[in-house]
Amino acid sequence: MHIADPENESYLKTLRYDRDKILLEMEEKAETDEFPIVGPDVGQFLYLIAKISGAKSVLELGSGF
Repeated sequence: MHIADPENESYLKTLRYDRDKILLEMEEKAETDEFPIVGPDVGQFLYLIAKISGAKSVLELGSGF
């Protein structure tokens, strides 16, 4: 399911850093199994929010795998 405009998603893909092989495998498995995950774009956004806000710690709930 795509929430964002496909053109915006395509643009964001050009900005991504090279990811570890394991992360790529997890993303592919999630796509194949239709399993919702925090993808690289949302993950980077959450990282930036944490850095900008000066967060000392982050609590993540709902990990799938």
